[in-house]
Amino acid sequence: MVTAFCFDQAAAQYGLSPRLLRSIAMVESGCRPSAHHVNTNGSTDLGLMQVNSSWIGRLGLDSGRLLRDPCYNVMTGAQILRQCVDRHGYGWEAVGCYNALSHGKRVDYAWKILRAIKGASSVPNGDREVSSKAAMKTMEPSVTILKPAPSSSRSEIEKQHPKVATGRDRPRSFYFRVRTVSMAGEGENP
Repeated sequence: MVTAFCFDQAAAQYGLSPRLLRSIAMVESGCRPSAHHVNTNGSTDLGLMQVNSSWIGRLGLDSGRLLRDPCYNVMTGAQILRQCVDRHGYGWEAVGCYNALSHGKRVDYAWKILRAIKGASSVPNGDREVSSKAAMKTMEPSVTILKPAPSSSRSEIEKQHPKVATGRDRPRSFYFRVRTVSMAGEGENP
């Protein structure tokens, strides 16, 4: 069973927002821990966070456990997202990186996540009238790093999942503030 604790622990360990992780789980699997999807390229997406099988060898993952243990799956998804943040910085490009390699697909995915966070009524639909690059720039101001939180002590989950994406000692926790975004980037919700 997945609980808020799983998202909170993964967010704390990898310096991410639990709300962002929950939104990714909602978009990826509808929050179904046993979700399993076979892609056209032959890879599979497993569990709550739809962790792609291409990560199994790279991160030394247990594929069966990704389906059996939702907390392990969330922790793995957070680890992958952390790598994206380290590569692309705190912003929507990193969120899109969780799901896609190409910039255009990252933009589409980031919009899906933003809609999941804020609700479909406050975010434009997929019919964008601007280029994907301009759309990403429109979204970027909507993500703000508020302030670093102190590192927490090693938990039991951290002991089970020790790999951190970079050589940093421990990533600091940052939280995303989400604004209601139109294509003009106006409005804000605290």
